[in-house]
Amino acid sequence: MERYRPPRGDLFHRGDIHQLEEALKETIRKRIHDLEDDYILNVSEQEYIDYLAEEFHLDCPLILYDEKSIEPRNVLVSPEYLPRSWFYYDERDIERKMYRLHIPFQGDSELLRFRPNPFSLSAWSNFTISYDSVYVDILDINEDANEVKRECDSYVNTLREMMNSLEKNYSSINKIMPDHIRSMFTIRKKQIQKEHKELVDIGIPIKGQMQQNTYTVPTVQRRFKPVPGPTKTIIEPPTPTMADKEYQDILSALNTIGRNLERFPNTHKGKDEESIRDLFLVQLATSFTAYTSTGEAFNHKGKTDLMVKNGDDILFIAECKFWKGARVFIDAISQLLGYLTWRDTKTALLVFNRDVGMTTALQSIENASSKHPNYLSGKKNGDARFDCVFHLNEDKNQQVKMAIFVFDFHET
Repeated sequence: MERYRPPRGDLFHRGDIHQLEEALKETIRKRIHDLEDDYILNVSEQEYIDYLAEEFHLDCPLILYDEKSIEPRNVLVSPEYLPRSWFYYDERDIERKMYRLHIPFQGDSELLRFRPNPFSLSAWSNFTISYDSVYVDILDINEDANEVKRECDSYVNTLREMMNSLEKNYSSINKIMPDHIRSMFTIRKKQIQKEHKELVDIGIPIKGQMQQNTYTVPTVQRRFKPVPGPTKTIIEPPTPTMADKEYQDILSALNTIGRNLERFPNTHKGKDEESIRDLFLVQLATSFTAYTSTGEAFNHKGKTDLMVKNGDDILFIAECKFWKGARVFIDAISQLLGYLTWRDTKTALLVFNRDVGMTTALQSIENASSKHPNYLSGKKNGDARFDCVFHLNEDKNQQVKMAIFVFDFHET
């Protein structure tokens, strides 16, 4: 039988939040310091600052208090751990119940190891971090259920208080980090410009000097988690859905891919819908590595062009179509809606225009969208995007978000 040991956890034990902040700043400083001079001088400064701010963004883990559970165990308790008031003088161990209180969380467990500011001196240090939960062992020494419940409540309240502080700390760090990155970048850039000016003043060409290049900023690997949907019973597992922030992240990625393809016509010249779809698919698969991005995936009544999944659960669906006029466009909306079940609420329609002027295509798309029988609302978002809301065929109360992007893919 398991022997009881007093809980000694590792929650918030690595160091305080100030140490983490300083370590992040030093890492960013080294990252900028190690960049090539040519890169610093030619990359888009704002894009690179945004990129680093995103990469080092701290997402405070989400504690799922409502999903806590207890795991009963029988343990042997040494007399040294018994209350003095017992006056227990026997050297033999006694058997008691121990309850392991599990509280699940979502997010990076490493971010639970830094002590928030302010922090209390309560028994939060008894919590241990596992891969998907924090837990603490509670010994039912007096065989009193009410006493165990009070101790559970006390631990939960302490954890909630500490996590509230930690969330504020991470939010504060995220807020100041862009300015810190900008300062580090500016210092390095001015230093390089000063050195280059000295070389120019000398007036002799630099050995091995090459033509300057324009550099692009890499894509941050997204690490988002699906937000659990409501459940009908305690036993039924939650249905993962995509939070609106993550939906917007995917839409932003699709828009970036499409705009880059517009700038380089040879990348899409002569390609059909499926081939262009694959260009988007590759970028989604590399940018959102925590999930599965697939093409030609079967769902409900057909095969959709792009799909982002979490295991077997579908989070996002998109369809790709060449612009062939308003009637074909309306049919494309119907086709996409036909792929959806009542769980699929976030979608996109990518329209590739080769036949007409962009002004004509955009005006026709705006007019045609509102004429679809499932149309509920819509607005233009930027120069070539429309954010619309439709309802499912089988359920007029079930709304579906559909972002419609229009890309200019003329080949000449």
